[in-house]
Amino acid sequence: MPQDGFAPAIITESEPETGARAQADRAPAQSEVDGQVRPHWCNATSTLIDDIHRLGGYSVMRADIGEGRTLERYWNASEEVIIEHGGDGTSCLVDLRPR
Repeated sequence: MPQDGFAPAIITESEPETGARAQADRAPAQSEVDGQVRPHWCNATSTLIDDIHRLGGYSVMRADIGEGRTLERYWNASEEVIIEHGGDGTSCLVDLRPR
């Protein structure tokens, strides 16, 4: 834990992306106008949520974005995390930033 007493909201390790997914992640970012979300990495929803809760995170917003996908925003004392939940039991880290 850092000396300021706050730990990062997400500490889960995941396997590196390979193949087509890795190539898509290296592609230029799409404009926000088209509504596409490019995740940083993905893991089992239960693992991500357990880590967020363990580090003091809580949900502050949840929005259905269609096709079985949901965006959820979490806060802890120092960070904001945005997760995209898929219908397959996997969630992806979309954004992580200081609050």
